Amino acid sequence: MSFISIVLPTRNEEMNIETCLKSILNLDFPKERYEILVIDGKSTDRTVEIASKYPVRIIENPKYTIGPAHNIGVREAKGDIIAFTDADVRVDVHWLKVLVKHFNNPDVGCVIGGQTCIFGDQFISQIRAAFHDYYDAKVSNKLNREPHKVTWKSMSTFGTAFRKDALIKIGGFDESIDYPDKDIGYRLSQDYQIIKDRNAIIHHHLNKPFKKYCKQIYRASITEGTLYRRYGVFLNKKSIIISLLVLILLFCYLLSPILIFSSIMPFIRVLGLLLLPIFGLIGYYFIKGLKIEIQKRIGMKGLMVLPFVSILFIILRSFGIMRGLLKLDVKGIYPLKGIKIES
Repeated sequence: MSFISIVLPTRNEEMNIETCLKSILNLDFPKERYEILVIDGKSTDRTVEIASKYPVRIIENPKYTIGPAHNIGVREAKGDIIAFTDADVRVDVHWLKVLVKHFNNPDVGCVIGGQTCIFGDQFISQIRAAFHDYYDAKVSNKLNREPHKVTWKSMSTFGTAFRKDALIKIGGFDESIDYPDKDIGYRLSQDYQIIKDRNAIIHHHLNKPFKKYCKQIYRASITEGTLYRRYGVFLNKKSIIISLLVLILLFCYLLSPILIFSSIMPFIRVLGLLLLPIFGLIGYYFIKGLKIEIQKRIGMKGLMVLPFVSILFIILRSFGIMRGLLKLDVKGIYPLKGIKIES
């Protein structure tokens, strides 16, 4: 049986770290066959103090962000297989055993687990919970729980296990972007299979403030645009098209007071007048389609807020994707490329 390294990046996670570590230590897996590495990004709360009470190795991440944290974990890991999770996650007792069994196939470079989401009491969290359950149910109806191959577009690093030598071969995680999940998935998929096994369950606690969630959407969308510039592949073609339409719409909307009362560029004036009601109709049918599915979860108050939240998220994604597409330098930073690390 392979030795496993579980890598846990943290920064100011005093509210979550103990629950996470307890769940890892309760795994149905021989204790002598795995280690826990806490990669801490200079936490200013009690994260390190709490983690030090448990049998873990605590390593400092001077760059704070997730890419460097993952690469530090790969460098320091003693295991042949490296499993990543987040501090706001509670792993199922069988999580590691389910992931590891797939590495008996030498063509497998990565195994992605399944997740359930635990949402907080904030109003925005309730809306997110309704969305998640609605779409997760659609996916569950299409896919059974049997392990199956997936593309790089399904990649998510938390709750996921990698073959260590595969990570080193491709240079590790890109440290130039905020969310390196899809990038590592794309590069890994060129030489290895990626497996999805929804039976390797993690329970992800999501209760971020609304402002932080908006920032996350924007930054993740920058990565999406960057990946297209880098590899010439779309994560989601619809996202790019919608982003272009939304930016055109916003441009016309901002100019509409001037254009309506002038004869300058009449085709833009007409375009703006046409697009505004079309956008309204899209929103109307979007809400109408979801109303029956989620009304019991968020009530009428949620249904009133949902269109505005949805439009805000679309705008954030649009600006993020466009920013990624317009970046001058899209080269990645892969610090593990060409180095040799002994397990």
